[in-house]
Amino acid sequence: MNPAEWSDASPINVNLGFGIPPKAPYISAEIWSKYDSNWIYFLYRITWPSNDISKMDAGFVEYFWGQSTGGLTTQYSNYGQVNYGNQVWEGYGYNGKMFQAEPQSDIQNNLQGAASYDGTHYWFEFRKALNSGDGLDWALTPGHTYGWENGTSVYDGFFSLGLYRGLTGDIYIAYITVDLSTTPIPEFGSVSIVAFFGLAVCVYVLRRSSRAMSRRR
Repeated sequence: MNPAEWSDASPINVNLGFGIPPKAPYISAEIWSKYDSNWIYFLYRITWPSNDISKMDAGFVEYFWGQSTGGLTTQYSNYGQVNYGNQVWEGYGYNGKMFQAEPQSDIQNNLQGAASYDGTHYWFEFRKALNSGDGLDWALTPGHTYGWENGTSVYDGFFSLGLYRGLTGDIYIAYITVDLSTTPIPEFGSVSIVAFFGLAVCVYVLRRSSRAMSRRR
């Protein structure tokens, strides 16, 4: 990670809960995020014990949309991750059990990232296209808000992020609302935490960034 790349972003503190819906045990994380005209960028710092690390552990983000009224059923879904082995993966079309893998050529164009471990924390840094145009990914538009608020999808669908344990299939997750602001705000990453149906929701605003994260393989 190059600190200069994130000097225009401030972290938010997130408790990632185990399973769906999230519950104890919780793990602590710091999340940085920003966007430019082509990409949305994420940096996760997740507390994790050194005696339980795995190359298969991954930082992920996912978005479900086209939601039916009053339920969690969605027509569309998109998922991206980078694991501690520095491999990226994208999926779409969640069927209730798993995502379908996107073609490797699409992944190379739409998602780049890298990961490390410092003895106390996983670091996952990646960027994902705002709109790949390939018909399989999300299409995010500056000026719009995505995710949940106060227990209902007042926007469209729902966003979540967290840690995926590749060897066991366990996840630690938080649901978020993302506001892609088109106007300058005094401080990036202002956060409020609300609870609904037992879920902690992080609401934050992304400001447009002039700094881009360098491409990593």
